[in-house]
Amino acid sequence: MVRTHAILDSVNEALDELRVKGGAMRATYDGGEIGRRTRANGVQVIWATEGKSGEVRATVRSAGGSSTYNVTAEWNGARVKTTCTCFDHGRAGECKHSLALAKRWLENVARPEWKRLTAVKQTLLSV
Repeated sequence: MVRTHAILDSVNEALDELRVKGGAMRATYDGGEIGRRTRANGVQVIWATEGKSGEVRATVRSAGGSSTYNVTAEWNGARVKTTCTCFDHGRAGECKHSLALAKRWLENVARPEWKRLTAVKQTLLSV
């Protein structure tokens, strides 16, 4: 029983961390200008990885397919700082490339991890 409580505590800590990171990434995406969020749908994330300190690095391809850009998202508590090698990043908020990375992270990392952790938690609670 003690072991189950220790595992449950670890799962709850992971859920809390994911809640903070996901909330920050969602705020970044939702804070993007609506036109850029729409154009981000055409941006292809061709490579992405998570670094040792938790940052996400990606290479994205523009909607036309002619250019690639390097994008990074780093968490600082409940905020996300993004960088992109395109000329438009930071001129009027997030560029479409960083918004594409945010959307991909939310859909392909955060959501499946949340489902997995909540399933583990439910299993532990039923023991």
